[in-house]
Amino acid sequence: MYKKGKCKVSLVRPGWVDTALFTKAPEYKKLVPLGVKVTDPEKIAEVVYFMINQPNNVYIKNISLEAWYN
Repeated sequence: MYKKGKCKVSLVRPGWVDTALFTKAPEYKKLVPLGVKVTDPEKIAEVVYFMINQPNNVYIKNISLEAWYN
């Protein structure tokens, strides 16, 4: 698919995301490494939206949004 130029984004790795899972099952929040700040889903959606709306001649191989340590 890459050689035909049909794929604009091949991999999105959002890292730790603050989803409703943490509210529904708070025990999962304990799995987040100490000092890591999770990313808001809205921020991830904003970045992905920006990337996929680039001109057709722009190819994005990776998007990596990683949570930062406080």
